[in-house]
Amino acid sequence: MEVSSPDQDQQQQRIDLESRVKILEADKNNSSPILQPAPFPDVQQTPLDHFEPSIDSSISPNSNLSVASTNFDPLSATIVNELCNTWFEKYHPWFPILHQPSLLEALRAHPSVETSTHQLVIKAIASVTVPYCVSVPSTPSQRQQWSDTLRDRVVMDAMKQISLQAVQALLILSNIDYGEGKVHEFWNLVALCKSSLGETRMNTSLGMRDLVTNQGDNFNKISTVPPRMLPLPNTIIDREERIRAYWMTEILDGASTLGVAWNLGISPPEGTAVLPCSDSIWKFPSHIISVWSFGDFHFSSAFSLCIILVASELWHVHRFLQKAFDVRLLDQRMKWQQEAQQLDERLTAWRGEFVAAVYRLINSEYAQEERAEFDPNIVLTNCILDTAVIALFQRLAPSPDGIDKYYEAWPYATNRCLYACDDMTAKIRQVRDKELENSSPHLIYSMFVAARFYLVYAKAVAADIPRNLHLLAYALRICGERWALARRYGTVIRTAVAEHHMPIGVMSSLPVQFFDLQYSTLDIDEALRAWVDGLSLSSHGGSGSGGVAGGGVGGMQSSHMRTVSVDMNAAV
Repeated sequence: MEVSSPDQDQQQQRIDLESRVKILEADKNNSSPILQPAPFPDVQQTPLDHFEPSIDSSISPNSNLSVASTNFDPLSATIVNELCNTWFEKYHPWFPILHQPSLLEALRAHPSVETSTHQLVIKAIASVTVPYCVSVPSTPSQRQQWSDTLRDRVVMDAMKQISLQAVQALLILSNIDYGEGKVHEFWNLVALCKSSLGETRMNTSLGMRDLVTNQGDNFNKISTVPPRMLPLPNTIIDREERIRAYWMTEILDGASTLGVAWNLGISPPEGTAVLPCSDSIWKFPSHIISVWSFGDFHFSSAFSLCIILVASELWHVHRFLQKAFDVRLLDQRMKWQQEAQQLDERLTAWRGEFVAAVYRLINSEYAQEERAEFDPNIVLTNCILDTAVIALFQRLAPSPDGIDKYYEAWPYATNRCLYACDDMTAKIRQVRDKELENSSPHLIYSMFVAARFYLVYAKAVAADIPRNLHLLAYALRICGERWALARRYGTVIRTAVAEHHMPIGVMSSLPVQFFDLQYSTLDIDEALRAWVDGLSLSSHGGSGSGGVAGGGVGGMQSSHMRTVSVDMNAAV
């Protein structure tokens, strides 16, 4: 047997080590650090955490953009501060459920999101705003992927707890689903927040309805609800945020189902309910707000005006639309017309009160602001009111050829619908493009309802496309810079304009139900979504919209069509 010497052993070990070093260096040189995903820090790894941002094939793998975007953390302190500032600048004016000074102070006290008591709310804000965060090098698809991952995680975490922050987070996330046109997902989030008949949901368990209707004072008292020990607000800010979360849930539920007959869970009006405080007071820090009693305020807020319309006046519209009428029978049609006209008179009276309230509100709170009458909630309230009028009467408006006609059109209904469309257009005409781009996604639905009526009526009477329709189409295009729902509706409008003189069901490509005003816009939502999705997959999808844009619907200049009026009666 041959025995090796110590020198030979050392030489062989040295050769082995050198070979291993060469292999390791080769592996290191061949590895690509940009392909490593960037998970959110300091959280337990779950299947949602294992996502990898998509890399744009047009970007060089060695570019700084790829490296920076892969290492981007949407929950880092710097980015979170930016996203929260974006929320309060662009979303909070029409979705005022959070107290800005308190949240920003909490961010300063706890820069790490995972240790913050507001982490659910902050993550929800990040999910809504990160797709439009262009301050860091990243692709739109990457930002959208981060948003989707955050949304799914927040929903799962919110369902595991009952807290004010969970309700606020779900309400914030609802803007994503509605803005993308996912109404069923949107209603699921609202259902998680809303207390419905006999069911214990978040608002009921948190005592929000009791706080609003009974000011939380229903234990051992004569009350319409059973006495319960409810979690009381810790601070005046906590109390106000509960009130605002409750009312926002009611607004989302009532406004998003306007025009349909199947929403039986609409809460009845509360005559003595507590409304949110003044918008100007809500901007102060908590130590200043605590000095006053909210009951001392003499003027409402723009948010409260929207609450009064949706939670009180629209309840009567919902209840009327839920009644069964066979309008083909003369006696039932006459009864339907009588009740609809009475309800319309009620809405008209409320419109006058609304105009007066806006005057008082501007004089008391916004006297120094140049465009106070265009507060986003004032604009939204005005448009929802017009949408309610159209929802009341569109069934008895003229029907175009190709749609079954079971009765004569009612001129009163036609005139009221046209008035509502014209009034809405007059308001939208005065809203600036930047204000439209940052507006609530719920404004999109109202504009499309009016645009649809213009189109169907013009087709029914064989008239040209009304000029006001061009303005609504332009407004939808501006809203489409942020919301996919507006882009979908814009596609429908452009196609309807291009096919205006084509017979329904023969040459027109749109679903027949679009031209049948017996169906509300929500009734045909699924059909329109399927049609647009199919159009995007078709090789002919681009030709129709391009031709229409050239005809003036999508390509008009705002300077010619959008003028600002100082007439308050026209503005409101």
